Amino acid sequence: MSMMLKKALCAAALAASLPMAAMAADLYGGGATLPAIGYVGVTEATTVNPSTNPGTGSAFRQFLNSSPSFVSGISYCQTGSGFGKRVLIGTNNASLTCAALGTSSVDGTNGFAASGQTYADFVGSDSPLSLTEYQTFATNQGSGGTTYIDGRSEPVQVPVVVGAVALLYRNADVTTQLSLTNAQVCDIFRGNITNWNQISASYPSKAIKVIYRSDGSGTTFSFANYLNGRCSFSTYGFSVDQAFTTVFPGNEPSNFIGASGNPGVTSTVVNTDGAIGYVEAANAKNAVTSSINFAKVAGKDPIADLPTSANSITSTALLTNKAIGAINGSTGRPAIVDLASPTPSGSCVLLVNPDAYDTEPTGYPIIAFSYFLFSKAGNGSKTSDLQKLVTVMTTASNYSGTTPPITTINPAGTGTGTTGYASLRLSGLNAMGSTVQSTANACIGM
Repeated sequence: MSMMLKKALCAAALAASLPMAAMAADLYGGGATLPAIGYVGVTEATTVNPSTNPGTGSAFRQFLNSSPSFVSGISYCQTGSGFGKRVLIGTNNASLTCAALGTSSVDGTNGFAASGQTYADFVGSDSPLSLTEYQTFATNQGSGGTTYIDGRSEPVQVPVVVGAVALLYRNADVTTQLSLTNAQVCDIFRGNITNWNQISASYPSKAIKVIYRSDGSGTTFSFANYLNGRCSFSTYGFSVDQAFTTVFPGNEPSNFIGASGNPGVTSTVVNTDGAIGYVEAANAKNAVTSSINFAKVAGKDPIADLPTSANSITSTALLTNKAIGAINGSTGRPAIVDLASPTPSGSCVLLVNPDAYDTEPTGYPIIAFSYFLFSKAGNGSKTSDLQKLVTVMTTASNYSGTTPPITTINPAGTGTGTTGYASLRLSGLNAMGSTVQSTANACIGM
């Protein structure tokens, strides 16, 4: 045997004997499209799926710059919140292919493109866990469940960022930024206003085409929370759910068009004259041209006025070990119920009460809370880095004092927004960030 071959065999044997913690790996996540630009930057979020190279100034680049102890990279596959949670709870295999941007992820065909593992390290979702999803997770990780999340224990859920849901439109006849009242938004998305000249007599006649999310969507959940809060249920009948077909009473009118993901809705609006649709504000901002813009609602701008909205929601809105229950047929609002069957072993599921922001009074009125979801156990050597991912998102100095700071997300406060995202309230009385950090550190385990 040659000396070179002997050295190669010895090196291989040494590598095989090293503990797993010495071998670099990636964090694999996916789900919500709403926060993607804040997480990975505009170029990554709008051109590739999954994102594996977060841009400078993005939250995930800040995480990689923070010297994680084990992982060397982070991957994020945009699927929509509903599909993302089905990966979390073990209905879908995380190792399967990540669907292309603007296309629907298909159960049994798609996943997060997680290399070498069938489970997700983390999931992003703008719609919080329902009681059914919580119970399915518990069933699938145990004996007799699916094999995708064996040993993954209980879910952990923490809010990490606030987003604005903007109303993006295409109409070259609207030469200054559209400003809608809450009542006009109600009527447009109920199908009562069907022509632009019904919004203003100064606009030439043009049919309105309403673009909505066709996939299970946290953006839809948040927009529905606003519609239900601002539009009389007895008159409009909007319910709060992540599926627009459930939100809308009856069948959607013929001028309503479904599209998958925030990128899909944005693209459909951009390519459809007379269209208006609801998308995350960062997507809307990056689509603006001479004939395409986003509307003010109730006199507030989804970019400039979002930090004020985020700052108005304090830790008093955080509920512990609660989930979304069945919709009340008399109000259209979901019940907020205790986690049960099984009873949780810790205080690891944080829910921002949707009632705290359905009629947000100070800033822009249509806001969303985006969550990270983890497993309480089965994280192995990635545990401390998953905890660090939350810490990076919820530390005030990362938005100003660090060089370079996170620039894709504005800090909550009284300043003027520039991104369409805002941090949680990170300082002062009833700051949410400290509660989120302590929960993540206590609950995300080996």
